[in-house]
Amino acid sequence: GIRDRSPSRGLGDVYKRQVYVVESAIHTAIEVTWPTSEGAVYRVQYANELTSTNDWENLGALVSGDGETARVFDSVTEIRGRSYRVVTY
Repeated sequence: GIRDRSPSRGLGDVYKRQVYVVESAIHTAIEVTWPTSEGAVYRVQYANELTSTNDWENLGALVSGDGETARVFDSVTEIRGRSYRVVTY
């Protein structure tokens, strides 16, 4: 991933990750995926608008790394322009 050099307010490293849109006839969701390191802990966050560094909200629970690709889904798709980031602790 691309390391975000902006301050992370002591949260650890912040990585920008590719976000995929997953659509089906029944459901539409956003899937956030990223490679993990074994033993690391991750938090996915989102912002509806990026007007300050305090706009980030947590999405779901903490994710433990196992060396595989992690996935978190966001089913709130009515909001256009939502941004996502993955913070590692």
